[in-house]
Amino acid sequence: YKPGVGVGKACTDGTADVIYADDVVGCNAEWDLPGVINGGGACALGWEICASEASAAASGLTALSCSANSPQGTFYATLESGPGLFWKCWPQFPGQMDGYNDIYGCGKHGTGFSLTKSGGSMDCGVLTQGMGGNTGSANIGSWTNMQNYADQESAKVVKTSLAGGGVLCCKKGCQECPTGTYSSTDRAISASTCIDCPANTISAAGASSVGACECKAGFGGSEWSDCQMCPAGTYKETKGFSTCTSCPAGTYSSSPGAASAAACLACPADSDSLEGSSAVEACSCNIGFGGPDGGPCTACAKGFYKDTAGAGQCISCLADHW
Repeated sequence: YKPGVGVGKACTDGTADVIYADDVVGCNAEWDLPGVINGGGACALGWEICASEASAAASGLTALSCSANSPQGTFYATLESGPGLFWKCWPQFPGQMDGYNDIYGCGKHGTGFSLTKSGGSMDCGVLTQGMGGNTGSANIGSWTNMQNYADQESAKVVKTSLAGGGVLCCKKGCQECPTGTYSSTDRAISASTCIDCPANTISAAGASSVGACECKAGFGGSEWSDCQMCPAGTYKETKGFSTCTSCPAGTYSSSPGAASAAACLACPADSDSLEGSSAVEACSCNIGFGGPDGGPCTACAKGFYKDTAGAGQCISCLADHW
């Protein structure tokens, strides 16, 4: 689905503070944890901080709108940054995970608000304004905490008020319905079209029909409408349409819905069980060992014997026998 919200609802406060394109807006923001990424709360549901120059351009931003549409004395940051040395954002340094030097976005100089780089003095495609470098020694309006981090501005900047801009928000593309849901609706505009899978089933993210909802681990069945919990004495380790597997002979499991063979516990010493046993009492003492079902089982002493498996005591040998 792709959230069906217009630019008027692109910012969390409900209003797009600056419109650069249908899918790119500026949202005034403030944050007290270091890093541009922490301004993301200003983007409304269905929007996110533009990750890079490439993503902003793909969303419709142009260099002209980036420069012309910004009010004076504002800057709207993306997650784009660079490797340093010179003012150029490189494709190999998109976003906040790969490079932190300098901050790139859209903005315009204003009284007491001078951006570091603009237009032809930098090279970052449709992003025409930059912050960092020699401004690492001073704050720019409400853009602070860069003075000691001349090569990590994107990761360290703190914005102390809504004044002076914020973050550049791009409209998200189509999003997958989450795991455990499905949607068969074309051109869906809301997460509400993602329907929960039936009980005891699960789907991968992006499922498009109820048929993609498979029996969960611990549940067996041949189709989504017939997924039943594995009974005690059985288990199923993966999702899918298959039957539950019986615990092997010599083990038991009293846990229904088991999702691992580890649920099958070994019988007590000197006892054994049939395949699929569901309780320790199914473990019977072996031949030559006496005791109750479930143990403990004790070896028959000299002069005693037990010639069948199961519960019972050892029997003494007949007179004149040994």
